[in-house]
Amino acid sequence: MFLQRETPQGALAEAQRLLRDGSTAGYLAFARNAVERFPEDPGLRLEYAAALSHARDDRASQEALRFAALEPDEDPARLARAAKLLVDLGELSAASSCVQRARAVGSTNLVILNSLNHAEGLIAVREGDHTEAERLLRLAHDGDPANGFITRMLVALLIRDEGDAAAREVLSVIERTLQTEPLSGEEQIRSYLERMRRRVEALLDRGSLKGPEPKAAGANHASSRAFAPHVGLDEPSEHPPALTRALAKARGHLARENWGKYLRVTQRAAAQFPRDAQVRLELATALARSDPARAKAEAVRAVSLDSPDGMMAQAVLLRAARLLLDLGDPRRAEELAEQLDQRHPNEAHILNGLTALRGASAAARGEVSKAERLLSDAHRIDPVDAVAANDLATLLAAQGRSNEALAVIATTFATPQRPGTYQGQATRVLQELRARLEPDPST
Repeated sequence: MFLQRETPQGALAEAQRLLRDGSTAGYLAFARNAVERFPEDPGLRLEYAAALSHARDDRASQEALRFAALEPDEDPARLARAAKLLVDLGELSAASSCVQRARAVGSTNLVILNSLNHAEGLIAVREGDHTEAERLLRLAHDGDPANGFITRMLVALLIRDEGDAAAREVLSVIERTLQTEPLSGEEQIRSYLERMRRRVEALLDRGSLKGPEPKAAGANHASSRAFAPHVGLDEPSEHPPALTRALAKARGHLARENWGKYLRVTQRAAAQFPRDAQVRLELATALARSDPARAKAEAVRAVSLDSPDGMMAQAVLLRAARLLLDLGDPRRAEELAEQLDQRHPNEAHILNGLTALRGASAAARGEVSKAERLLSDAHRIDPVDAVAANDLATLLAAQGRSNEALAVIATTFATPQRPGTYQGQATRVLQELRARLEPDPST
C-alpha cells in the first residue's frame, strides 16, 4: 500500500518527500517496500540504507555496502552521499572508496565537489588526521557556508587552538553560517551555533582566553585547547589508522545498541592492540552486560595502561570510574575520581563530570539530598549529558516528582548533541524513562 509510484525514480522521489516531511516511520516502510520491488536499483538501495540509519537499524551498514557494490553508473552525487553515510556507520574503508570513485569521474559540479570535501573531511576526523580534516572542512565551508553540519564540525576543530585569534575565527565561521538562509532540518544545529557564539563572545569579553604559548618543535598544533572540552570532539589520535577505525566502528555499534557486534569488534581490537587503554575500556563496557567480573578487571586494566596526563587520560579515568560504579564497585570508582580531582583541580569539564559521578555514587548509597544537589548542578552546567540527566530524572521519579523528572528529560532532548559524542545508549534510557513517566492518554 505504500508504493504510489510505478518506477524506481518515482519511488525514490516519494521516499525523499516522506523524509522531508519528517515521517520517519513512513520513510522507512516506503523505502523497504520500494527496494523489495526494485532490488537492483542503486538509488533506492542507498535510500533504504539511509532510512535504516535514521531508525538506528543494524542493517544500515549492510545496505550501504550493497549500494557501493551495485552502483554501475559511478554517479558522483550518490557516491558522495554514500560516503558520508558510511562514515557515520563506521565503515571508513568503504567511505574512502566511494570518495575516490566519485573523484575519478572528474565532475566539475561545485555542489558535488563540495560534498566530497565534506565527506573526506569527516573521514580525516575519524582517522585522527585533524590537520587534513580542517583543510577539507574549510574548503567545504567556503563552498557551502549555509551548511550547519559542516560549520559545526569545522568549529569543533578550530577551537582546539588557544588565544583570541582562534576565538575570533570561530566567531567569523559561525556568523557566516547564521547570516545565510537556514537549510531544512537544521534548527537544532543553528541553535547550537548561536549558543556557541554567545559562549565564545563571553570568553573574549572576560579575557578568559589565554594567548598562544610557545610550542616545541614538531608539537601538535591542536594539543592545547582553551574551550574545546565543551564541544566533545576527541583529542587528535596518535593511534594507527587500523585502531582508529576499530574504535569508530565499536562506538558506532554501541550508539546503536548492537551489543553482539559491539562485543565482537572490541574483542578483536583488544587481541590486536592489547596494551591500548581505550580499547580495554571499550571491551570492559562491552562485557558489562554479560560478564561483570571480567568487565571490572578490564576497566582496572585500562586505567593501569593509560598515561597519567592529557585529555585522553582524563576521559579514560572518568569513563572507567562511571563503569565501575555501575558494576557495583563504588570504592574503586571514588578512588579514580580522587585521582582525577588531584590531577586536574581547575578544569571545568572534568569537575562537572566528577560532580555527576559523585551524585550517582551518593544516589547508590541512598544519600538522596546530596545526590539531587550534585546531579542538579551537573545537569544545569551540561544539559546535553544524557547520563547525568537520566540519573537525575530517575532520582526525582523515585520520589514521586514525575513532572520535574520529565522537565529534566525535555531539557536534554531539546539540546543538540555535541559532535563526536555517542550517547545513543543513554538517550534510549531517557526515552524509556519518559515513556514510563508520561501519563497514558487512553486512561
